[in-house]
Amino acid sequence: MAALGSFRRYSVVFGGIQWGSAARINHGGKTAHLDDLESVMWMELINIFRGGDELEEAGNDLFEMLRIVREMAGIVRPHVFEHRISLEERNRVYELDIQVNELERKVRKRVVAHLSLNPTQVPYCLLLMTLVKDVERVGDYIKNVTEVSDLGGGPVPTGKLRDELEQLINIASKLMEEVEDVLRRQDRERATD
Repeated sequence: MAALGSFRRYSVVFGGIQWGSAARINHGGKTAHLDDLESVMWMELINIFRGGDELEEAGNDLFEMLRIVREMAGIVRPHVFEHRISLEERNRVYELDIQVNELERKVRKRVVAHLSLNPTQVPYCLLLMTLVKDVERVGDYIKNVTEVSDLGGGPVPTGKLRDELEQLINIASKLMEEVEDVLRRQDRERATD
């Protein structure tokens, strides 16, 4: 938990809620000036993953969700344009999606438990819950790709559209591969690229 140093008060809107904040905080022996609120949010998010309580476990669950979603993407990616996924592969994607959904619910419970003891960390907990929800949503999107042919979709023909889609998929895949490393290494620069 960040200890407040000398400060002046001002309001920050985060997650649709207005929060009071301080212009300077002492964070782990280092003073952070809040002229860059993202820096402070980033430092607190990293500390959440080291918290030694429910939030540390929630952080571990987030990393597990990321691993599962990457596995789902690995199964589905070869079939994105032709929509010829086997029943076995589709069932595996559905099983993995259920695991992701269960982990999301587990994280929410852990965050609520943590907030009951640490109500000053609401913004950071909301950030963690947003990240978890986004990972869960990516898993849903990947699962939805397995259903395209059932909904009447056909193969994506070669050409400009397919080339653009391949580029987007490559970018998304690269980002999915990097996000865990960025969080574990506390790499703020890569996180904001």
